Formats: sequence, C-alpha cells, structure tokens
Amino acid sequence: TQPAAPKPKQPAAAKPKQPATKQPATRPRAAEQPIAVEPPAPELPPDEFDDVPGPPQPETIDAPSGDPATSAPAMRTAPAEDSGDDAPAPGDAESPKSAPAVITPEAIAAFEEAQREAERANPKKWRHAGLIFEFMIGTQGCTRSYCKGEDNLNAKPGLRLNGFLGRNTFGILDIGLELGWGTLTPGDVNGLNAADIYDLDPQRLQDVLNERLGIDLFDFDLSQAVTTTVKLRTVNAGPSLRIHVLPRGRYDPYVGVGFHYHLWRARYETLSGPARLDFHGVALPLQLGFNVFVHPNVAVGARFDYDFTYYFLANLDHPDASGFTIVSVLDEAAADTTVENPTQEGLPRFWGFTLGARGRF
Repeated sequence: TQPAAPKPKQPAAAKPKQPATKQPATRPRAAEQPIAVEPPAPELPPDEFDDVPGPPQPETIDAPSGDPATSAPAMRTAPAEDSGDDAPAPGDAESPKSAPAVITPEAIAAFEEAQREAERANPKKWRHAGLIFEFMIGTQGCTRSYCKGEDNLNAKPGLRLNGFLGRNTFGILDIGLELGWGTLTPGDVNGLNAADIYDLDPQRLQDVLNERLGIDLFDFDLSQAVTTTVKLRTVNAGPSLRIHVLPRGRYDPYVGVGFHYHLWRARYETLSGPARLDFHGVALPLQLGFNVFVHPNVAVGARFDYDFTYYFLANLDHPDASGFTIVSVLDEAAADTTVENPTQEGLPRFWGFTLGARGRF
C-alpha cells in the first residue's frame, strides 16, 4: 500500500490586531528616600464628634522631572496639631458636647473672692471708692483781733474734733456731711467788761439796741458786766466736697472745700450773773489732706483746715436780758468809728490741724 498523500495545509486565519494600550511608565522610587504613609484615622461618628479634628490627609505633589530619582510623585503630610490633654476623647464624661460647663452663683462668688484677694495682695490696686467715715482729732486756733488781741480774748489753741460721713465716687470725689466741734483757751480776762472784749462801748451798745429794736431789752447796766472767767466754743456743720488725686493705691492726697453753718460761742461768768454771747454765721472751710492706707479699707492721715467765716446774727442770753440782733447793728456801738464794718472785721476766723482715721466700706 502506498502511503497517503499529506493534506495540504490551510492558511491560518489572521486574527485582527488589537490596539495596544500603553501603560503609564512608573519610575522607581528612590531607595534612599522611603515614604512613610500614615494610615488614615478612623472616622468619628458625625452626629457626636463633628468638631473633633482628625489627622491630616496625605497630599500628593509632583516633583520636578529633571532628576529620575526625585521625579516620582512624593507623598507629603502636613504636621499634625498636638491636641494635648484638652481634646476630649470619645465617650469622655467631661466632653463639651456631653457635659457643657455651667456657671453657678458659687463659681461667680469664688471668682470675685479671688479677685479681691489679688487686690488685697497688691497695695497699688487698693481702691478708694465706697462709703466713707472719718474721725479726726487735733488742735485749732483763731485769727483776728477779738480772738487774738492782747486787750481782747487773747485766745490760745485748743481742742478740735471732726467727723465726716459720705461717699467716694470713682476714687476721685468725696461728697458728704461734716461736723466739727472745738475749744479755745482764753487769756486772762478777769476784770474785763464783756462788751469791751469786742471793742464795743457798753452804754452806747445799750442805747443802740434799745433804739433799733424799739424795746428795752436790758434790765441791768451793761457797764456792770465785768467778767471773771470765759469759755470759748466753736461748732460747724454742713456739706463738704473733696477731690482726691489718686483713685487707687496706698497714698491718698486730696483737697477739699465746704459750706457750713458756723457758731462762735463765749460763756461768761460776770459779777451780774452768767452770760452767753453767740455769733451765728457761715464758714467756707478750705482743706488740704494726705492719707496713707494701711489696709484696703483703713487709712490714717493728717489734714490742715482754714475757715473763712462771715457772721450775720448775734445773740445775748443773760438772766436779766435776752435778745437777737444783726451783726451790722453792733458797728454803731463800736469804740473805734474810723474802721468800716469793725465788728465783722474783728470776729474770728479759724485754722485747724488734725490727725485721724478713714474707713472705706
């Protein structure tokens, strides 16, 4: 048998060529610059911890293509903020969302007390404002002829007491009521006529008063009112205003002024019986003082006063006579008729120097 002839080969059908897709060439990373990628932080539930910041996401930047080792995309992460211990952890009982802070009256009181303690510890912050009470003690003297003249009372300094109650506003302004009382020590008046002490002619004074007032006030002769002893007193009361230079701190200089009722009183023991002669008027006191705070609420200080006085009414009280008259009427009985308004010019003005304490509440 003859071998079978080989079958002719059929040409293989050509497969259509698929378009080749180019894969992006990846460049190898530089071995000496490994990139550490932080794993993403777990997401927090949006309904409870929306405002808790997570770690920053990595940012991809393209490096320059000049160097193959550095031309591959590099991963860079922003520095994470250090939350410290202030950032509440999820489920923390003190979380701002779970337990918001509540301001209570006790917390406010504790805060105010802490502020007061801080002020007490620093004298430069001691406040001067508040309710003010002062008490001062010292000496006072007088000026002008009736009080200082050798032929008159020839008075020496005596005791002076002052009190003040008011309020200080903003540490600058004091407004309040002031009361003062004082004494003077008269010289040797034994044997002087009470009218002569004020440079008045006794007989002329009696005639002027009878003529001006239209009635006979005196049942005795004024020329017999010879004194043996005399006591001198002053009283003043009224509103006062002071301006303080420093509203805070340990030191407190100030100046002041007032408008006061003023009484100048002389009590005489005479051969015809006890007599009292009062002069009523107004006083304009000028004050210069300085305090030093030894405690946030207590200061000690000194003050100098000078009282400008104006008298408008005189009053005589005696077992056999009593009456009032205006001061200008007495000028007609003055022994020296060459001086204008001799009585007003001769009646005393006063100065005082006192030490005391000031309380602030």
